Amino acid sequence: MALYAEDAEFAAIVLGTIFLFMGVGACCLTAVRRGNTRRILLWFSVLSTMYGVRLYAEVPGAFSLAGSFSRYAP
Repeated sequence: MALYAEDAEFAAIVLGTIFLFMGVGACCLTAVRRGNTRRILLWFSVLSTMYGVRLYAEVPGAFSLAGSFSRYAP
């Protein structure tokens, strides 16, 4: 079974959404949590959010989902 371009773009959008919300959720947990695990959770949230945004940036179709901001996409 061949993976078509539309399927790859859809997968990148879905994975980007998952990583982005995991990063935002981990960032919220970092703000509430205290202790030694706070620093590693902060790094996880930052890197997960950056990876999700990077996945969005690879897909030109993701910018059409942004609505009025789509005119700023390259």
